[in-house]
Amino acid sequence: MGESRIMMFGSSGSGKTCYMLGMYAEMSLHINNYTLVTDHPNEAVELRTLWRLLSTEGEGRQWPAGNAENDVKHYTFVLNYELNPVHTFEWIDYRGGSLERSDTDNVRKQAHEFFLTSSCVFLCIDGNALVEPLGNRKRKVARELRLDVMLQDLIYLKRKRGIGPTKPFPLVIIVTKYDLCRHRGGDVLMAELRELLDLLFVPDSGWLVAICPVTLGFGLVESPLAAPLEPENVHLPVAFAVYAALEIALTKMLGEVTTLSGKLDKERDRFILSRVLFGDDSEMLEGEIKRTSEEIVRMEEDAVRLASEIAELEVYLSGQRVNVEASLQQLRLIIARSRSRA
Repeated sequence: MGESRIMMFGSSGSGKTCYMLGMYAEMSLHINNYTLVTDHPNEAVELRTLWRLLSTEGEGRQWPAGNAENDVKHYTFVLNYELNPVHTFEWIDYRGGSLERSDTDNVRKQAHEFFLTSSCVFLCIDGNALVEPLGNRKRKVARELRLDVMLQDLIYLKRKRGIGPTKPFPLVIIVTKYDLCRHRGGDVLMAELRELLDLLFVPDSGWLVAICPVTLGFGLVESPLAAPLEPENVHLPVAFAVYAALEIALTKMLGEVTTLSGKLDKERDRFILSRVLFGDDSEMLEGEIKRTSEEIVRMEEDAVRLASEIAELEVYLSGQRVNVEASLQQLRLIIARSRSRA
């Protein structure tokens, strides 16, 4: 079972905490046999309590208060399929405005360190900013969404991590409060988002971008207090992040098997006397290849299921539309060829 970190960017009030609560609440019950649990019982109690307050209908509904100025909350989630662990990921929740402070600020510092070691980034776009066509409001909306802050950090991440054509990095554009802007149509909104964040769709940039609108309930647009909470699509960003982590891990492990196989061939080609006198690593290498190959098989099964789960998402690699299932099929062919050589 792999481990990773997911970093969510978003300005204050953009819905980061509400998204996390909806994601956990829905997936703790299970969606398509996928469940999400926390790695610590106290975290589960806290999240369930906040969700109960939020899901209360009427005047008693309590939207989560913004995080305290110096508060960074850490969570560890485990994604399971049919109650079997698939992937563990860390998550932090923090005050959105913290990202605009200097690096000497403690919250900014913690968030930035977490960000630089993240495996996937979620960009939180407040659906309220997309209620009307962008038109000549593009730069104004971008500043309101704090995209200048997000892009600055992404530039830094790209340089530090060497993101590019041969080293892609997964990122999800999440439209929160989709109930507010759904009336404009999905195709129109997707086009506007690609325009608003056009630097993520540049050829050879290496950004692997999924676009996913989410909501806590379409009835909220008419009745924010009385409408029941009925989250939609909240599991898809997580499914994409884990799928991307598995695909990257599979590619790395295939490289390891190739390297180990090469070493094994050299070991077998040595003279018998040399192996007797100086030691024979054949058995050790065979064991490593066997263990890695078995892990590849397990991860491949998880990746196949997740690819089907996210098949409807709009996904782009360096600006080119990607068919996730077709991409996975290519990887499976490589895995099959690797097995035949092992």
